Amino acid sequence: MAAFSSGPHGELLGTVTDSGSGAPVAGAKVAAGDLSATTDATGKYDLSIGAGTYDLTTSAYGYTSQTVSGVVVGDGAKITTNFALASVPKVSLSGTIIDGSGHGWPALRERRRERYDDQGLH
Repeated sequence: MAAFSSGPHGELLGTVTDSGSGAPVAGAKVAAGDLSATTDATGKYDLSIGAGTYDLTTSAYGYTSQTVSGVVVGDGAKITTNFALASVPKVSLSGTIIDGSGHGWPALRERRRERYDDQGLH
């Protein structure tokens, strides 16, 4: 990144996988300070960042987040940190949505779209 081209910077990289299956987790967010990266289809991320010490946190829909504290990035360093995220339990819901008023009206109503122009309502 051009933002770090004149000062000390390094690179955080790694892979985010599902801890149960080992499959890559695409679309996971890996954050370090105010910067973040999103994993690609193979679960890989790459983040150019200023030299310093960071807490690295990864999160993805359907998984518990995970944090690795105290990751030290030196000037020119390439630090690999891999994450294996545990999936959260999945729940299926089924049932009927009813009108709470007791009138038996459908809970979902059709919405009417109205369009106005110089000739009135259409």
